[in-house]
Amino acid sequence: MSKTINEVDSFSTISPAAIEILNIVDRQDTSLKDIADLLALDEILLVNAFKLVNSAAFALRKAPRTIEEAVTHLGLYGLRDLIFMVAARKLFANISSWHKNIFIAQACKKLAHRFHLKDKAISDLYIAALVHCLGESSLEITYKSKYQDLSEEENLHEKLNQEKHLYQISSSKLSEQMLHDSGMPKSILKILSNQDQGFYSENYKLENILIDLGHQLYFLAFTDQIEIDEIMSQEKYISFNLDKLSLSSSYIKQLHQQVNSLISL
Repeated sequence: MSKTINEVDSFSTISPAAIEILNIVDRQDTSLKDIADLLALDEILLVNAFKLVNSAAFALRKAPRTIEEAVTHLGLYGLRDLIFMVAARKLFANISSWHKNIFIAQACKKLAHRFHLKDKAISDLYIAALVHCLGESSLEITYKSKYQDLSEEENLHEKLNQEKHLYQISSSKLSEQMLHDSGMPKSILKILSNQDQGFYSENYKLENILIDLGHQLYFLAFTDQIEIDEIMSQEKYISFNLDKLSLSSSYIKQLHQQVNSLISL
């Protein structure tokens, strides 16, 4: 495992301001001024965050001009997600990897709302889904053509198992290791760590199965061989009651349209 970690290409660091915002939102004594002061430390992050929230992708009736107005429209955790999404873009080497991760994160957030998870749990899931493939990007860059077939594997559980066999570490575990010293909240790192264990593990939670499902839904749009009903009838999804979700091909297309509007900025 350590050999693989040492071999993978280094990746861009996440803005310290973004990491700090991830952590302070949960504190009761955090004020909006605290968040504004942190964003002021990273002018590029601040400009890009407001550029995105003012875009057609968010379709807000009134474009927010201050942190207070952004929180009014998005909520505190919604702002947290937006800031991290902007900060995380530079971690991915190519647009296709970024597109996939944004899609999975957006799918997870929408599905988590339907399970009535709390705002913090949804935000942690969104951020974990956004970076769970960070290790995959590094493996792909480092091992190039040797990794190509694995990166196109539609079954996330199977892909992680094959990675462990070939590289002694899965991409989700590698993502956790790469982010461990960055100051990422432990609740997010725990989701990444549990993703590696598979749905038969008692540590595998709803957040993990939603990332798994988001991964399947992403590939569904690019193949005619798999139907949504076929995916949702799998044992692992039934055990988490995901088979009761009403999903359709139009739902997948709508997600892709939303993601395309986000990454086009």
